[in-house]
Amino acid sequence: GSFVAVSAGGAHSCGVKSDDTLACWGVDHHDQASPPTGSFVAVSAGGAHSCGLKTDASVACWGADADNQVTNTPTGSFLAVSAGGAHSCGLQSDDTLACWGADTQGQASPPSGTFVAVSAGYAHTCGLRTDETVVCWGNNADGQAPTGPRTGPFSTVSAGYEHSCGLKTDGTVDCWGDNTVGQTSPPAGGTFVEISAGRWHTCGLKTNGTVACWGATGSGRANPPAGSTFAAVSAGGLHTCGLKTDASVACWGDDTYGQ
Repeated sequence: GSFVAVSAGGAHSCGVKSDDTLACWGVDHHDQASPPTGSFVAVSAGGAHSCGLKTDASVACWGADADNQVTNTPTGSFLAVSAGGAHSCGLQSDDTLACWGADTQGQASPPSGTFVAVSAGYAHTCGLRTDETVVCWGNNADGQAPTGPRTGPFSTVSAGYEHSCGLKTDGTVDCWGDNTVGQTSPPAGGTFVEISAGRWHTCGLKTNGTVACWGATGSGRANPPAGSTFAAVSAGGLHTCGLKTDASVACWGDDTYGQ
């Protein structure tokens, strides 16, 4: 079928189809790949749960609920939602953030202020403020959530497992946190329009529609199909998914669970 969005999670993936319904595939041990019915505009696949933004601006979550990351989904109007390791965060219609679920490291305790984007990682979260600075909170064991904002200006941000990456307004990529396998060392050259931090790898969509990945390369997670042009990319646990310009979805990397 044709899709308008895709998101790669821990070992599952979800996409918004062109008819506004959701499709998920991969591991389903916690029903994280069994989405609700209804009309959606966005979806986010997390560690073992998923969240979607409905056309009526409400948020629905499903899957693993050990940390109330599904049960405690707030009501109200949202502009965006992001599912992390065992927590979720959403950008509310008043431009403030709401987070719920696991808060062991403070990852679900967002700062005040107004934001334009939020990304929930494994045990930390990053947000893009309206002044184009990036701030992160939660687990900072590897420097993935440093105190104080990153110098911008940024256009988007993505929180991964133990690292984070931001896309600057000039199309360059700035990453911080764990760099054990080079996941915070983007390739030189090339301008990017989107960035996605996964577990131990990072992928970016270049202005020419190609995808570049760096960091851990096992299972081929950093090797997008050749000759494809993409409109979006999402780095997951051990796999990556991309939305191609022909509205089809391509995933690559570990396929143990059909993710």
